[in-house]
Amino acid sequence: MTRSGGLFMKLLLGIGIMFGIMWVVSAFVPRSFSQETLTYFDRAFLDKSTRRANLSYVSNGLQSIVTLLALFMFANRGHKSSTLLGIQLSRQASPSGAFWVGVALALQTAVLLTLVSLPFRMYNGYYLEKTFGLSRLTISGWLVELLKSSLLNFFIYAIAGGLAAFLLARFPGTWPYLLTVLLFFGSIFFAYLYPSVIAPMFDEFAPLEDPVLLQDVQELAANAGMKVDKVLVMEASAKTARANAYFTGLGRAKQVVLYDTLLANHSVEEVRLVLAHELGHWKYGHIMRGISVSAAGTLIVAMLFSLVSGPVPGRLSIEMLREVFLSLVLFAVLTSYVATPVASFLSRRNEIQADVFSLNVTGDPDSFIAAMIGLAKANLGDVQPPRFIRWFAWTHPATVERITLGEQWKSGP
Repeated sequence: MTRSGGLFMKLLLGIGIMFGIMWVVSAFVPRSFSQETLTYFDRAFLDKSTRRANLSYVSNGLQSIVTLLALFMFANRGHKSSTLLGIQLSRQASPSGAFWVGVALALQTAVLLTLVSLPFRMYNGYYLEKTFGLSRLTISGWLVELLKSSLLNFFIYAIAGGLAAFLLARFPGTWPYLLTVLLFFGSIFFAYLYPSVIAPMFDEFAPLEDPVLLQDVQELAANAGMKVDKVLVMEASAKTARANAYFTGLGRAKQVVLYDTLLANHSVEEVRLVLAHELGHWKYGHIMRGISVSAAGTLIVAMLFSLVSGPVPGRLSIEMLREVFLSLVLFAVLTSYVATPVASFLSRRNEIQADVFSLNVTGDPDSFIAAMIGLAKANLGDVQPPRFIRWFAWTHPATVERITLGEQWKSGP
């Protein structure tokens, strides 16, 4: 890493820490709700949802700060150990040897991130969910879920890390392009496998059997010029009181998934709107669009890293490979975190597009508004989040914004 590259890395770290501090500060800024918010939500709900949200904002901000600092110190220690009195160690890394070095370093990084984030994940994912009546898991059940997700992450980190190190050693001049292509097709493969291989590891699924809703699905799809083969119901009620739905998969693996809590606690009209929203994601190819944007981001990060760190040497020693690899990991994490507002903005744009689609194919703004209110109450959502939180991390429009969209659609152009 060049001197200018090290300074740039510290600048990114400083920006990341500043964002973490702003998470915490946002939790203590007094809230004032708009008249529209008070029209649709009572004070008791707003007080409870705001209290839960503020506690999570403090935890998220602290987690960001601690994680970035821990990763920075871990990578920096790797730099110090990679030289002996300023002279590179001579043992050269073969491409196959580089693969296993990458696997080892990626697993070390994954374990570090898991351990550092564990107290915060336990606080957010278990304690707060239990305290506010959202989780139905016991502590042992929650830990089992955490273990399964961690093992899956370790596997993905190991494969990605090994392949990245292999490319650094084997193709030092063209690795950014090859890594981008590799991650692009890897993401497509993962998205294709997720519905049939990954998701069943965590939840139980069954085909939607409600004849009324099935008929609605076919009508909505026909109105949009689409053919929908599969709608599944996820047994969420054993784990959570939350209600939700999502669209997943690519190609023949595409499917819409509804929580059983959504079907149990919401009207047919509201579920129909949620279905239409998910079909909007299907219609506009948002998963493939997200993969493409992610690939473009990977290329930008890799090229920027090459620019600030200098070219990778044609003959890498094992210790130099370690330094380059850890620098790349740290750089990728820092740039991804700093670029979170961009990813959030693009996600919100997709969600708005799916919302408009649902309104257009159903022509039912009243049920759309009712669905937004019902989902917010079921999930104890922060319906009017602080400005910084919305800008930085909100992947969906705020509930009040979505209600406004429904009211505007009702009023016409």
